[in-house]
Amino acid sequence: MNTEQHFVIGVPVKCGETIVGLLKRVVLDPTGTSLTHLVVGPAYHQSDDRLVPVALAHPVVGQVGLSCSAAQFGELDASMEIHLMATAEELDEAEQARPNHRSPAGVGGMSTPGFLTTPNAGSGHNLIVHFLKHGEVEIHRGQPVSALDGPVGQVRGLIVDRGTQRVTHLLVQHGHLWDRADVSVPVERIRSVMGTVQLTMNTADVADLPEVARV
Repeated sequence: MNTEQHFVIGVPVKCGETIVGLLKRVVLDPTGTSLTHLVVGPAYHQSDDRLVPVALAHPVVGQVGLSCSAAQFGELDASMEIHLMATAEELDEAEQARPNHRSPAGVGGMSTPGFLTTPNAGSGHNLIVHFLKHGEVEIHRGQPVSALDGPVGQVRGLIVDRGTQRVTHLLVQHGHLWDRADVSVPVERIRSVMGTVQLTMNTADVADLPEVARV
């Protein structure tokens, strides 16, 4: 029996035969070694994203299946709140009132101090609060990956152990436009996933990694 599960970010997610959204991001525990949740939702509506416990997820070729109904999916915790038209003063107040168990995500979906804010048409901002346990981090498709001597590609997903949900490899899209391939980087060769994923190997080492068939 294959003990690996491939979570490819961007694939459809289904409850039975109903597509409930796309796999938009993955959430790791504070150690960065275990997958805890998937962020699933419509392509263009962040406010409808849901935090899906990984125990409900069963990735297969080209999609992820969930062991719940579409109605039950809709009752899962939201992955974020969006507060419209927040002024600078309101942002400061929200920062001061932030509970310890909320770790707001920064630009690119990674946990950083402060809130992710985006310009609004008026004089205020949109305040987006991501609901993560303290120390958890999010990884998204297309997140840049760099080796010791330069950039090597972008994140496509994760490979995890089916039994433990521990991350074993990072799926990286490597190469140029007409010569791209997916390679799996052992988790032991990842130094950091904050912002740009940093590897402890050089570009030649990444190029020598075996290609992974796209699923």
